Amino acid sequence: MGLDPDARVSYLNRGAELLLDTRREELIGRQPWSVLTWLAEPAYEDRYRAAMLAQQPTAFLALRPPGHWLAFSLYPRTRPA
Repeated sequence: MGLDPDARVSYLNRGAELLLDTRREELIGRQPWSVLTWLAEPAYEDRYRAAMLAQQPTAFLALRPPGHWLAFSLYPRTRPA
């Protein structure tokens, strides 16, 4: 999954679709937590914001119902000049 600086999904491959159990059309152009209700925890959004502000990679685990843990790795990239 690729996210733009505003946390909108810009890229999602088939593997991510399967892991997230969501079609890419539902996610492209939207913030993940607005579509995936199980990601709508403030802590997950805070991790994204922290990565973007510090411009440092970060990672976290999220519980996707009904009991699947997914590892997310965030690699921030500054906006193009």
